[in-house]
Amino acid sequence: MNWSRLDWRGRSALVFVVVLLLGHVAALWGLAAGMPAAPYGDESRFYRLLVTETLRLVWMPWAGLSPDAHAPAPWGRAVLPLTAAWIAGEALLRLARNPLRLYGAMRRGGHCVVAGLSPFSVRLLAHWRREGRAVVVVCASGEEAERAVRAGAAAVRAPWGAQAFGRCGLARAATVLIAAATDLENLDMAAAAADFASARRAPNAPPLNMLLNVDDPLLRARVDERIDRFGRLETVQVRVVSSAQIAARRLVRDHPFDRFQYSAPGTNVWIVGLGRVGEQIALAILRLARYRHGRKPVLTVIDREAERRRASLLARWPGAESVGDLRFLGAEADQGESLVTRLVQDLPGERACPTAVYLCLASEEKNTALAMSIATLFARAGWTVPPLYLRRAGARPQPAGFGLEACTWVTGFGDVDWIADGALSLQAELDAIARHIHERYLAEALARGEAIGARRAVRPWVLLPEDLKDDNRTVADHHLVKLRDSGCRLAPSAEGGAAFEFGADEIELLAEVEHVRWLASRELAGWRYAAQRDDAAKLHPDMVAFGDLDESRKELDRAVIRGLPAVLREAGLGVARDFPVAVTGPRTHWAFLPGFDSAVAEELARLKREKPSRQVVLWTTLESALACRVAEIGLNQGTAKLALALSETPAAVLSRQQDDTVRGRMRALLSSADRVIMTPDGAESAASIVQGKGAVVLALAVDATDLPRGPGVLGIDAAGRVLCRPDTGVLPN
Repeated sequence: MNWSRLDWRGRSALVFVVVLLLGHVAALWGLAAGMPAAPYGDESRFYRLLVTETLRLVWMPWAGLSPDAHAPAPWGRAVLPLTAAWIAGEALLRLARNPLRLYGAMRRGGHCVVAGLSPFSVRLLAHWRREGRAVVVVCASGEEAERAVRAGAAAVRAPWGAQAFGRCGLARAATVLIAAATDLENLDMAAAAADFASARRAPNAPPLNMLLNVDDPLLRARVDERIDRFGRLETVQVRVVSSAQIAARRLVRDHPFDRFQYSAPGTNVWIVGLGRVGEQIALAILRLARYRHGRKPVLTVIDREAERRRASLLARWPGAESVGDLRFLGAEADQGESLVTRLVQDLPGERACPTAVYLCLASEEKNTALAMSIATLFARAGWTVPPLYLRRAGARPQPAGFGLEACTWVTGFGDVDWIADGALSLQAELDAIARHIHERYLAEALARGEAIGARRAVRPWVLLPEDLKDDNRTVADHHLVKLRDSGCRLAPSAEGGAAFEFGADEIELLAEVEHVRWLASRELAGWRYAAQRDDAAKLHPDMVAFGDLDESRKELDRAVIRGLPAVLREAGLGVARDFPVAVTGPRTHWAFLPGFDSAVAEELARLKREKPSRQVVLWTTLESALACRVAEIGLNQGTAKLALALSETPAAVLSRQQDDTVRGRMRALLSSADRVIMTPDGAESAASIVQGKGAVVLALAVDATDLPRGPGVLGIDAAGRVLCRPDTGVLPN
């Protein structure tokens, strides 16, 4: 029996039955020990008397105690009154629990009000309860009210409106979460709550923080029209939360587009299911997947309503097909292997081998089944199975078996806990960067003599329309893309170094990348070129290539890049450059001497000490067991990241290993890689890519005779002897 699934009535009844049985056993035991033995031939009368006395003792506790009742028989008398008192007390406590919680919240104020219970709001409710905050849920049904009370909140059963606002103490609340209905219904509920708070909230009370869940990006852009934040800023501050946007932003941040690629750079993805989450991922790809190579992202959408999805996407984002290379394929996801075969056969060469697959169907089972089909067919064809991102419904991990063994990179995303954690941490973290970007822009506008409110963009962050906040979020997200594409990464400000600056060549190149990003964002929304700017008609004179801009306009993009380190410092972050180290070595057995391990650990720590503001990145091919051991040591001690250049599929690399333990260790290295470059037949060799990436070569040798020499070589043999170290002058600054 699942105890947790019983409500308090069921649990109380079960406990009552068990205790009652124990009381009967105690009474029977004591009476049997105290009553005289039955005369021979009269045993049946004795047992009837024993049972009668037992029942009388338990069910008539007010009657006199039989002189034959020895211990533990008297305990049976207490069972009925004690259990009855306990059940009555628990019933009263349960009945009073909700009114007491509601009274406490109303008396103290500063509580959280939740509009109904959705999976998203339940997760945030649990977070607030862990923080010790009082929560009041406005419910539409008795079932929701019971769920809210069981979750530790107070419940008000009433339709959303003035009556419910008064009963839940909205005028004295600190936060209100509206995330229980459709986007339009949430907007209407938010407007009603804002009206009530503006009219009833005390003048000296802090503003009411409103968390409003609206997934549709075009509706988010109209939030300020539905809720007049200028008039209510002193009483209501609205923060729009999009669960679909959070899922896409967190996925892109944790798993960049360029984590897996072929020797020719580019982003080629499949998206299965273009619902809200799938559309946000598609928009993130179209806005962000433009690196210094300048190639458009290649995007294939598989959906059973492909034509309707295409028409809807282009109606909302008219420039999508000019920003990316798009193709929509109408198909049912449960076609399995036949669908994957059709995709591979129908798509042209550059589309046939994706660099990532996003499975965004609402059904976790269909996502997993299609992932199995992709893994099976790609492995059968001898292709590398790209990273598979599976939208899931629960917090359980993705299955490692059932046909997914051929795929090294399988990641689950999008469950309620995953999104809610992002709402609580990720959005605040990335919005900090976006907010600082806007604050610098606002300061520059004010310095030019513009007045607050002269344009939609010339407003403080709290007053900024949501579509312009999204623009700043896109800039912040793309800054992370630029850093990674330039061989840099985010770091704590103390490690990143406050004096970080881009070089002149980097500034020019990244300024062009920034302009391409701006162009993509504008084109996506339907802006076009015109000699005169007209925001209403979406016309702009800067909708041209970077080389065709006036020098003053180019300087604006350069200023964005120059100011990037400062923006990150204001957000408490720094920039660390990568310190690439090419790791080469002979093929040997997976057996390592203790001296080798200690020598490698010491030398990696030495490199980190010599360049504390750099992030050591080990580039290798996984063809050498010694090189694999170096990668394990660097990852385990946290001194290095791992990047791989592979000339064969991960499945082929793993199949060569005879030992299951070794295979598991190599699988762990593959899944831990920060970046993977595949080199198909005829392309640049994996070894040459590794050598070209390394500023320093960590050369491993069985003995000194097969060790390469050079000023940038760190040589270690299998016994752990450091045979040479790189000259200080060749280390990157």
